[in-house]
Amino acid sequence: MAPDDPSSPAVGSDAERTVLAVLNGIPGLVGHWDTNLRNLHANAAYVEYFGSTPAEIRGIHLRDLLGEAVYEANLPYAREALAGREVMFDRELVDVHGQVRHTQASYIPDIRDGEVTGFFVLVTDVTARVAAERALRETIDTWRALARSVPGGFVLVFDRDLRYTVADGPALARFGLDRESMEGRTVFEVLSPERAAELAPRYRAALAGRTTTWERVLGARTLELTAGPVVSDGEVTAGIVVSHDVTDARIDERTWSALHRVATDVAQQRTPEEVAWTIASALVEVFGVNTAAVVRYVDGASADVLAMAPEHLPTVPERVVFAVGDRSTTAQIYETGRPVVAPYDTGGGSIAGQARAGGLRSSAGAPIRHRGELWGAVVLASSDEGGLDPEVLEPLTRFAELVELAISSTEAWETLARQARVDELTGLPNRRVLRAQLATEVERSHRHGRPLCLAALDLDHFKSVNDRFGHAAGDQVLRELGRRLGAASREGEVLARVGGEEFAWLMPETGPDEAREAAERLRREVSDRPFAGVGRLTLSIGVAALRADTDPATLTREADRALYEAKHAGRDRVVLA
Repeated sequence: MAPDDPSSPAVGSDAERTVLAVLNGIPGLVGHWDTNLRNLHANAAYVEYFGSTPAEIRGIHLRDLLGEAVYEANLPYAREALAGREVMFDRELVDVHGQVRHTQASYIPDIRDGEVTGFFVLVTDVTARVAAERALRETIDTWRALARSVPGGFVLVFDRDLRYTVADGPALARFGLDRESMEGRTVFEVLSPERAAELAPRYRAALAGRTTTWERVLGARTLELTAGPVVSDGEVTAGIVVSHDVTDARIDERTWSALHRVATDVAQQRTPEEVAWTIASALVEVFGVNTAAVVRYVDGASADVLAMAPEHLPTVPERVVFAVGDRSTTAQIYETGRPVVAPYDTGGGSIAGQARAGGLRSSAGAPIRHRGELWGAVVLASSDEGGLDPEVLEPLTRFAELVELAISSTEAWETLARQARVDELTGLPNRRVLRAQLATEVERSHRHGRPLCLAALDLDHFKSVNDRFGHAAGDQVLRELGRRLGAASREGEVLARVGGEEFAWLMPETGPDEAREAAERLRREVSDRPFAGVGRLTLSIGVAALRADTDPATLTREADRALYEAKHAGRDRVVLA
């Protein structure tokens, strides 16, 4: 994607500012390059490092920015990224003050619709870590002291017999190990045969003077382990393994990539469902959970599930209703406005029961705010009986804050909120609102023993309108019909467009006879008043009443069946199921 490509946000545009805001929220140097190795975006840290300006960097060729020697050294990594493969490596750089900095660089493919359109370069400063690893080689006391000072890490020192002489650090417990059980014993005596067979070649490579690095995922944490030689007077005297927690760094990298997709969706005016799906899918990818969702609070008693990834669980309705004493994550966030981890236990309320029925056992969530007000939440859910680690809350909260940043403009939020609930052509509520409200009203009617009816409506012979008068005239008919239908419904009722010329009318506190009379009045209102430029049109209506054993899906099927009978009987009539 070249800078003048129409799919690239224009310089100075809202979309451009949104993308840069997301990039500036990522710790480290971030550059975005196209397939021709020309720059598309660079965050403030990237621009500052090269002592340049955004205008000077945008569109510049990678060779011209790095210089010939550094360019040739980095070109293989760029080619790997353009081939769709992520590359990560360590490199020493000299900053603008002449100081040598140790960095870790990642070349990440930018893949859209299955094609590589460029790549991102993420450079993070790991000078402190390198210095710490060098300090480990001095003495055993230094090794042990440093091991205990590395948050979430550990240090192992082993001799030529692969016997541990030092084993220390807070992360050993994550492996079910401790200092007492390791020091003085070989890797084969401490670990399982499978694990020892995996590590022994890496240890021997360290004793041969080579360094290897790998990662291990333990629950919600990711550890990076490096095995290398301990050199004294030019000779390898031992081997050392240094581990440190890179969970936050990995989450930040994946979050940065995911939030770029979110910002792009917003800039390209994707539908609310598409934006929410991108966010939910990103949550699954970033945090490695079974399920993730984006919810929007409707009122103090319910929330709409805008998207759930990788798929919407059939046991979870599109509108979840908070029961009295509900301790689900979604309910607690609404109550407190704070991130929370909560189990889906049997006493947690109806939402917890719905989630458990879908195989989930615990959840974590963080609030999404708009202009300081609680708007919704991002929610993770896991089927692991051990539950989600509370440590996930900090990166999840950062993710939610970056979502707020990606959907930064008031107009974008208001558009998302409106489009998520309103049919654009008629101005009536859409199918999502109907389904959510239907679930709420069915539950309420069953709980309190109150009547409820649903009517399915279809404009007769609408296809002939489009065929004879054109689609513009057809759209005008639907707009006028929407106005007439909206005027016919009472407060508390929902009259929604569910597709094409199909509509639905949800009537709480209404029995079958009253619903049939209301539907008959509406039918006459349509047939007695011709539509401008088109003439007389008619409406067929099927009405169904809630019974004690009826759920939302059954009530919908019965209304559709009654509508079919009205059509089959000659149209322009009301049939009660």
